[in-house]
Amino acid sequence: MNEIFAQAKSILVVGVDDVDPENLLPFREIIQTKAQQAHITFENVQMLIESRRATSSFDIILFDLISKTDEPTSIDLLNEFFRLLHPNGYLITHIEHTKQTQAIDHFKMCGFSSYNPLDSNSSFL
Repeated sequence: MNEIFAQAKSILVVGVDDVDPENLLPFREIIQTKAQQAHITFENVQMLIESRRATSSFDIILFDLISKTDEPTSIDLLNEFFRLLHPNGYLITHIEHTKQTQAIDHFKMCGFSSYNPLDSNSSFL
C-alpha cells in the first residue's frame, strides 16, 4: 500500500459531518508522510457533488476513514468518486464486513473493476 501513496500526486480526503476537527491534522500528517509529493484536499461529503471538480482529478480518494460511521454509500456518491479518480486510481474506504458483498456489487455497478479488502487487523495507515 505504501507504494500507492508514494506515487500519488493528488489525494482527496472525503469526510462526513461528525468528524472531530482534532483528528484532521494528525490524519493529514500521516497521509503527507506516506505521500510526500501529493497535494491533499479535504472535502465534506455533502459538498463533494456540488463542488464540480474536474474529471480524473485524483489518484486516491479516502472516504470516511476518520469517523468510520458505516453510513451506506449512495450510488450517486460512488459515481462521483469514479468520475473524480484518474484511470487506475484508488478509492480507499471502510466497509463493515457484513456489508462488503452488497458494497462490492455497488462498486461494480459504478465502474470499479477490482477490490482488495484488508483484514480486520490491518491498517493502510
